Amino acid sequence: MRRFQEDIGGNENANILMTPVVRPRTNEIILRKELYLMDIKYDGYCMNFSNEELKQFLISRVEKNATVEIRILSEEGEEIDINSDVKVETIVFDGKDENLFINFYGVHTSIFVFDKEIMFIDENSKGTFTSSDVYNNVVYEGNLREMSHLEILQMFADFILCFIDSDSVEVLTTGDEAKKYKKYNYYDPRVFIITIKNRNGINQEKVFENITISLWCDERFIMGSVSQSIL
Repeated sequence: MRRFQEDIGGNENANILMTPVVRPRTNEIILRKELYLMDIKYDGYCMNFSNEELKQFLISRVEKNATVEIRILSEEGEEIDINSDVKVETIVFDGKDENLFINFYGVHTSIFVFDKEIMFIDENSKGTFTSSDVYNNVVYEGNLREMSHLEILQMFADFILCFIDSDSVEVLTTGDEAKKYKKYNYYDPRVFIITIKNRNGINQEKVFENITISLWCDERFIMGSVSQSIL
């Protein structure tokens, strides 16, 4: 690994490519993480994910939650299998309800929960987005191009897991604390606080750069569950 890093200039943060490797004397296939050779981090958009990456880094992390019901859709909106060769555009996490899903557009990725949209935009394209493009949306201001596909997709998974079993989502926006983030041509960075009311008994706060997610459990749901168990 050290020699490999020297060959690419010692960049330990280069993009990760998943290569199937067969263990000797077994049929078991393991996934080995190898650094992908690039002159700069990404030649194209930093969020062009393969189906295999989506399966290993995102779906496998989210589907551990028993209440998740995953559906995978193509660019044409047809339901497909993650192991197919058809490009994935949408992953739904609540079955037919479609209140929680993620869309992959290449230039940006969006997580939708109820009527809210959280946008993750490739920094190389942020200068082309206008205030109307991001109006009323939550926009992540972290440096995606400094992250590997593994890191980006695991972050998406962590976002999505916050919304599992949620009853309501509210967003508070402020510009006062966003001055440390780069200002682009047509919109100003914002700091966002997302408050989630859930039914899973979780009360905690998570911070993703300029986005803070505050989870709190509806006590009425807990009392109702206790009452039912007593009965």
